[in-house]
Amino acid sequence: MGAQNELNPIVKQVIERIRERSKPTREAYLNSISAMEQDPDSDRRTVSCSNLAHAAAGAGADQSDVLVSAKPHLGIITSYNDMLSAHAPFEHVPTILKAAAFLAELKAKSAINFATQ
Repeated sequence: MGAQNELNPIVKQVIERIRERSKPTREAYLNSISAMEQDPDSDRRTVSCSNLAHAAAGAGADQSDVLVSAKPHLGIITSYNDMLSAHAPFEHVPTILKAAAFLAELKAKSAINFATQ
């Protein structure tokens, strides 16, 4: 690795301190996520009506797929400021992700159809 790609030693120390300090809470968080995944109540189709309505409301044309969990879900995680920025840096990202997911689904279907012929 070249010198430009190496992490600054001070930044590296800070990152390590954060990792060490957050171990107990991160482990508790990961355990709670694991428990939620194992819980039969985690089925998206059994979410309360109000939560399901919020999930479907932002889905636009994909609402019916969200309501029956027919397709995998993609999420965009960014900072609050990025979403509110007048420059709208992520304005077109959802459309790009949907197009990529659609193409990937078509390729997968084509591969399955080809394999079964």
